[in-house]
Amino acid sequence: MMVLAGDELWAKSFITPICSFLQIKADSALLVYGDSQVFPANVSYQRFHDHLGTESRTIVFADSQFNIDAFAALSGTIKAGGLMFVVISPAQQDAKSLFLQRFLHFVSLDSRHIYLKQHSENDPLNQALNLSENHHLDSKLTALSHDENGSITQEQSCAVQAIVNVYRGHRKRPLVLTADRGRGKSSALAIACAQLLLTKGDNQENLHIGITAPDKQSLSVFYAQLQRSLPASQVVQNRVIHEHGQIEFFAIDDVIQTPRQLSLLLVDEAAAIPVYLLSALLGHYHRLVFSSTVHGYEGAGRGFTLKFTKELATKTPQWQKYHINDPIRWGNNDPLEALVFKVGLLNAQLTEIEPLGKTNDSAQSDSADSSYHFQQIDIAQLAADEALLAQVFSVLVTAHYQTKPSDLKLLLDNPSVRLIIMRTKAASSQVVGVALLLKEGKSAGLTAKDVLAIKQGKRRFKSQFLPQALLSQCGYGNAFNFDYLRVMRIAIHPQMQQQGLGALLMSQVKAYAHKQGYDFVGASFAANADLLSFWLQQGFHMVKLGFSKDKASGEHSALVLNATDHKAKSVLNTLASQFYLSFYHLLVDEYQLVDSALIAMILASCPKELNAKLSEHDSESVKDFCQGYRQYSHCVYSLYLWFKQHLLGASKAQQAECLFLVARLMQKHTIADTCKKHHLSGKKALNQAIQQYIAKYLD
Repeated sequence: MMVLAGDELWAKSFITPICSFLQIKADSALLVYGDSQVFPANVSYQRFHDHLGTESRTIVFADSQFNIDAFAALSGTIKAGGLMFVVISPAQQDAKSLFLQRFLHFVSLDSRHIYLKQHSENDPLNQALNLSENHHLDSKLTALSHDENGSITQEQSCAVQAIVNVYRGHRKRPLVLTADRGRGKSSALAIACAQLLLTKGDNQENLHIGITAPDKQSLSVFYAQLQRSLPASQVVQNRVIHEHGQIEFFAIDDVIQTPRQLSLLLVDEAAAIPVYLLSALLGHYHRLVFSSTVHGYEGAGRGFTLKFTKELATKTPQWQKYHINDPIRWGNNDPLEALVFKVGLLNAQLTEIEPLGKTNDSAQSDSADSSYHFQQIDIAQLAADEALLAQVFSVLVTAHYQTKPSDLKLLLDNPSVRLIIMRTKAASSQVVGVALLLKEGKSAGLTAKDVLAIKQGKRRFKSQFLPQALLSQCGYGNAFNFDYLRVMRIAIHPQMQQQGLGALLMSQVKAYAHKQGYDFVGASFAANADLLSFWLQQGFHMVKLGFSKDKASGEHSALVLNATDHKAKSVLNTLASQFYLSFYHLLVDEYQLVDSALIAMILASCPKELNAKLSEHDSESVKDFCQGYRQYSHCVYSLYLWFKQHLLGASKAQQAECLFLVARLMQKHTIADTCKKHHLSGKKALNQAIQQYIAKYLD
């Protein structure tokens, strides 16, 4: 890699002759990314992930924002002997970015990279040519020995056999094939497809193999390998046709909404597909291969490896996995791959926590406070301590299934970030908990004109999520008159979870917010019953639930607030009341298909003053229904009112017991859907279940 620190015209004066000498032309092998006018981009600024799985020889990266997510993704497309140019403008150098300083520091430590500043005496052309002497690796790669099926490494050959076994072996044993970038994973899929088609028996039906991915463009390596492995095949639109069958591409939505009879379904770059969609495939197809790049924590990789594998363990407990370690696109210890791992802390490992000694449940809460100390960390201090930074970030990664390198950049460069860490008091002082916080609201100094633009939907400001949501979605006009401390992530080391440490850390966050004069502590997250339960137990209140599912998690986003003083509490009471009054109405509309367990938990936390005491008439109607004197439809409104009252403060066990009532009474699910979901034989059984439940709790 060559880093050119100077103005863009100066950088171009070197890049152009270097590319010319190396016979690099402006074609698909040359990618240009960024917002530069001097280097017109041919990679979409937002859709750089479309190039995952493709190959390039040269990249010019000239982006004033230094989009580290794009840098990490695109760097993985470069073949051995390739070259990446990174242009750092004078404005970027003057910005004092801790993240960029750290990046340049790691570049300077590795002599295999060139770091050239404008007005220096070094000759970048000669250095680039010396750097590219490894171009012989291109021929080395093509000269690598292939086995009879086309595999280059032993690991790739094993991966091919594992894919073939999914088709030839038992049903409902999906394979999860993972690898870091450049390991020949996509080629292995193609080689396996070719092997299945070429070895089909005479008495077997022709094969119909399906393949899906987030974007067809990301399958370029797959199709290139297919052409080499099946030279006699023909390509017709989305199909590769062979005399023994066909391989057909399907969009992910299509293959779920319209299930096909497929011999085998391959899902490439599965980590970039929402987990709930991957889960849906398990119900439709019995021979599946989920293949994905899992580059440290990059993209949704951890969501795929952590969250989806739990789904597999539940639905298909005999699933198989295989990971390819050896690189094919480049050599071992590749300098660019090593740099990306260091800069993005992709290889940050959780430390093993030394045991603190066990305590019984009654003593645990009292002893926990004395076993740990809490510290607000100065970000400049954190950036200067690589070991501490790695510890902190490795814990933060465990709290979210969609960590990106840009999250590390935000941590180091956003001036609104606040960080509280929880450490053991032992000599080793290990990090066991981290709260990543963001200062938002009044102190940002937005003008009345800015606030009006937000209200009108004309502008959105970074690092102002909470007040913007309260203003534009909840309709609270004074949202920017308060200061907020937003909890972006709160994480406890996995080894130390289920010990009440999350609640202990949250109490410190709230104490810090009160001491620093914040009006509210708030958070937004993809809500499920377990996660929402944690926030409610810490004294937070629901003020918003999103109408649509998050694309990555498949869950609705929740916004919760905790007030730190009396004035803020009065505002929060109003916001919560407005939310619940609207929520009841929307249960038969936008929230009708939301998970009933989540609905039950939200209803259980409703302010009691919003539910009037049942009238004598309603109480009698509920009793009449339970005794079978009156029909369900004649008493349904009274049952609805009773159930609202009953749910207030209900325990988790009670909530789980009455989910069929939440679905039928509150969300107005049909009789058929309610019975199917809750394993009831029909209308009569449903009415009996409702009668029995109400009679059990009726005063």
